[in-house]
Amino acid sequence: DYATRAKETLEQRSPLLAIDKLDRKTPVLILQGSADTRVPAKDSLAMAGRLQDLGMTYKLIIYPNGDHGLSTFREDVHKQLSMWFRTYLSGEQPPR
Repeated sequence: DYATRAKETLEQRSPLLAIDKLDRKTPVLILQGSADTRVPAKDSLAMAGRLQDLGMTYKLIIYPNGDHGLSTFREDVHKQLSMWFRTYLSGEQPPR
């Protein structure tokens, strides 16, 4: 029912509004395109600021001129995701 409840639906899906529900030990990786027309980079900066205030582990990467799907940065996105998961899910150390 997005057509009649767009604002409420977007608020329910907003990572920024859900930060307080996260376990403080949950590491967060934020990958953002500076040219994203769906999610402004300022939202990712605000999220990183909130995570910083809470003392949570996070990493923010803003890709210059990147779109919402980070389509021209796929190789680096996969590298970043792989390193993040190795570091925080498997306990392995990421390659240097």
